[in-house]
Amino acid sequence: MATLNENGARAFATLKQYLDHAGWQVEEIEPGSSFRSRKERERAAVIYYFQIKTELEQFLFYIVPEINVFKELLHPAAEYICRANFGMRIGNFELDFRDGQVAFRSSINFKGVPLSEKLIDNMIQPALTAYEEFYPGLIRVLAALDTPAQAIAKIEYAEK
Repeated sequence: MATLNENGARAFATLKQYLDHAGWQVEEIEPGSSFRSRKERERAAVIYYFQIKTELEQFLFYIVPEINVFKELLHPAAEYICRANFGMRIGNFELDFRDGQVAFRSSINFKGVPLSEKLIDNMIQPALTAYEEFYPGLIRVLAALDTPAQAIAKIEYAEK
């Protein structure tokens, strides 16, 4: 039977293999632990973090747009994020009140089982979809084009 460290190390190798197969251009930022990728997007550049917590046998995936919420917009942003997170099945938005950083996080615990490319993909793809669906609403709130409730209604109920 594999030890925790062996399973975590294999998981990191599997993650690297997945990223290569999926065409992600990544750099290793913590040897044996995490990768980062950066992509220019329409609204803001986005950094993607892929991290294996070896001892815990967990895989974490973060989507971090290169924006920071201004202090005076923290409360509408937080309301929007709470509304967006309600009922979200895979992943969630986070807002750091210290610096206004926004992130979307998804994770999986693979304790005692090998982490497969399929499990990785089954976690990453829904996270990317949820982020792409809800992030534009946050931008509309930050631009004062919609209230948090209006932005969510437009996304979830196709209201105009």
